[in-house]
Amino acid sequence: MSHRKGALRLVLQMEAAECGAACLSMVLGGFGRWLPLETLREQCNVSRDGVSASTLLRVARAQGLVAEGYGAPADQLHELDGPLILFWNYNHFVVLEGFDRHGRARILDPGMGRRLLGADELEEGYSGIALQLIPGPGFERSGSPPNVFGAILRRLAGSRDAFTAVLVCALLLSVPGLLLPSFSRVFVDDILVRNAQDWLGPLIAGVVVTGILAAALTRLQHHLLLKLDSKLAVVEAVHLFWHALNLPRRFFMQRSPAEVAARVRLTDQLAAAAGGPLGQAASSLISALIFLAVMFAYDVPLATMVLALGVLQFAVLCWALRLLDEGSRRVAHEQGRLEAVALSTLALMPTWRSSGAERVALQRWADAQVRFTHAEQASALRGLWVQALPVLTGGLVTALVLIMGGLRMLDGAITLGTLVAFHALAFLFIAPIGLIAQSLATVQGASGSIARIDDLHRYPTTADPGADDGAPRAGSAPALKISDLTIRFSVHGSPILNRVSFTLDPGQWLAVTGASGSGKSTLGLALARLIDHQEGSIAVDGEPLGMIAEDTLRRRIAYVEQDPALFEGSVIDNLTLWDGSHTEAEIFAAADLAGVHREICARPGDYEGRIATGGSDLSRGQAQRLVIARALLRKPDLLILDEATSALDPIAEQRLLGALRALPMTVVMITHRGGPLRFCDRQIELANGSIVANRALPQEGHLS
Repeated sequence: MSHRKGALRLVLQMEAAECGAACLSMVLGGFGRWLPLETLREQCNVSRDGVSASTLLRVARAQGLVAEGYGAPADQLHELDGPLILFWNYNHFVVLEGFDRHGRARILDPGMGRRLLGADELEEGYSGIALQLIPGPGFERSGSPPNVFGAILRRLAGSRDAFTAVLVCALLLSVPGLLLPSFSRVFVDDILVRNAQDWLGPLIAGVVVTGILAAALTRLQHHLLLKLDSKLAVVEAVHLFWHALNLPRRFFMQRSPAEVAARVRLTDQLAAAAGGPLGQAASSLISALIFLAVMFAYDVPLATMVLALGVLQFAVLCWALRLLDEGSRRVAHEQGRLEAVALSTLALMPTWRSSGAERVALQRWADAQVRFTHAEQASALRGLWVQALPVLTGGLVTALVLIMGGLRMLDGAITLGTLVAFHALAFLFIAPIGLIAQSLATVQGASGSIARIDDLHRYPTTADPGADDGAPRAGSAPALKISDLTIRFSVHGSPILNRVSFTLDPGQWLAVTGASGSGKSTLGLALARLIDHQEGSIAVDGEPLGMIAEDTLRRRIAYVEQDPALFEGSVIDNLTLWDGSHTEAEIFAAADLAGVHREICARPGDYEGRIATGGSDLSRGQAQRLVIARALLRKPDLLILDEATSALDPIAEQRLLGALRALPMTVVMITHRGGPLRFCDRQIELANGSIVANRALPQEGHLS
C-alpha cells in the first residue's frame, strides 16, 4: 500500500447516510476525478438507510475504476494496493489512505476527519470488508477540487461596483503610505544632516495633511466593506432560504430540520469572509505591489531580499491554509451536528422526562459538544501558526534591512535617510503580506460553512412544469387515475409502492387502509406531488400530475397529515399562512366546516388570540381541526387526509366528515380505523406496497 502522506483530500459527509458517497468522492479526487458530493450522492442513490458496499462498487466501476471487494483481515490490509474503503463498526465507511513509518493506519473518516490508528484500534473498528479501487483503462481525470475563493468570487459578481470602490480606496491609501517614508528621508537627509530648518514647517504640515487623508480614506474603506458585508449576508440568506423552501420532501426526510436551519444561519459567516477579509486581502495586495515597486526604485539588492522573504512567507502560508481548510470543514460539520442534537433534545423534552432518560439526553448532547470543542481547538491551534508567521517575518525583515542597509550605507550606495525610508517601506510591504495571511486564513476558515451552504444550493429543487395561468378553476371535483405507480427510496431498493393502479370518479371518497408500513402515507404524498415516483403515472382529470403548474396544484390539491403543523402566532395567521386575500367570512366558514369555529371564539382573543409553538396549548383534536380548516380555506378540488382526524372523538369526527361530504370535492382518506369507512365510496387495502383489495363500499353506509 502507498505510504504517501496527504495524497487524498478530506471530504466530510453532510448527512449520516452519505458516508459511502463521501469516501468514494475522496478516492476519485485522489486519482484526479473531482465530482461534487451531491453528484455521487445521487449516483449512489443514498437513502435514509445509507448505501451498500455493492452499490459503491457499481458506481466506482461506472466512473472508470477497477473495483473489487475483499474480506481481508485487518493485519493483511497493508498488502492491498490503496486507497481502500473500509466498512467500519458495521454502520459506517471510512478510507484507509495508507500506513505511516510506525505502522499506524492513516484513516480519513468522513464523519470525524483525519485519524491515525494503531493496530489494535484498526482491528477494533474494521468490520471485515475492504473495497479496493484503482484507475482502470477508461478512467479519465476531470474537474477541479473545491475552491473557497472561487465560491466567494461568484457571490461577489453582483457587487462589482462596491468591490471596485474598495480597491480604489486601497489604491488611494497607498499614496499616504508612499509619502510618509519620503517625509522621513527628507527629515533625516535635509533637515538633520544638511540643517535645512526652513523645511521643517512645510514637512510637519505635509505629515498632518497626509495623516488626515489616510484616516478619511481608511474610514471610507471600512464603511464600504461593512455595507458589502451586509448586502452579501441579506442576499445570500434570502436566496438560500428560498432554495430550501423549494427543495423536495426527500431532502428533509434525510436531514434534521435544525441542521438545515443552521446552514441558513451560516450565511453571516460567508458574508463576513467574502466582504471584509477578501476585500482587505485585495487591498493589501495592491498596497504591497506599489510599495515593492518603490523599494526597487530605491535599492535593488535590498528590495530583492525583502521580496524573497515575502515570497517565502506566502509559500508557507499556502501550505498552512490546506491544514486550515480541513479543520474548518470539520468544525462546521460538528457545529451543525451539535445544533441539531441540541434542538432535537429540547423538542423531545417531555419524552425524555416521561422515560426518565434525562441523563441519556445529557450524554448525547455532551458527546456532540465535546466533538465540536475538540474540532474547534484543533482548528484554532493551526490558525495560530498562520497568525504568528507575519510576526516572525516582520522581525527578520527589520533585522536584515538594518544589517544589509547599514553595509550599503557604509559603501556609499545609499544615504541614511534612504535607509530610514527603505526600512519604513519594507515594513509597509511586509505588513500587508501579514494582513493577506490573516485575511486568507479567515476566508479559508469559512470553507466548511461555504461547503455546507453550497451543498444546499446544489441540491435540485422541485421542478415546476410551468407558470400558473391564473384561470379560475372549474369548481368541480376531479377524477383520478393511477396506473402502475411504483416508488422506491433508492433505485436498487425494494419498492415502497409496487405497481399500484386504481381509478376514482369525480366526487368519490376513497379509503386507503392497511397495516403500518404498507405504503399508505407514501401514496398520499405521491398524490399531492410531495414525493416523486419512478414508474407509472398519476392523472387528474386526464392531465398528468407532473404537468400541472405548482401554483395551480397547491390551490387544487390539499394534503393534511396526522401531526398538526402549527407555529407560534395568532389563530388567523395559522389558518391563512399570512395570505391576506382571504376574507373574514371565508375564514369563519372554513373553521365552521372543520368544527372548530366555536372553540376559537371561546378562547381569549378569538381569532387574534395566540397559539403556542406546535399547538401545545391546544388539544390534539383542536389542532387537527385547525389544520383541516387551513386546507379547506383554499377550497381544494382534491383533499387528502392522512389520519388527519385520528384524535377526534367519534361524534366530532362524524360531524366533520359529514360536513365535508357535502362539498364538491374528491377525497382520499388514509386511515387505520373503521369509522371513516362509512363516509367512503371505495376502499383499497395495501400490503407490502401492493393493492390486495379494491372494493366498493355500500352506499347506505354513508352518514350525513
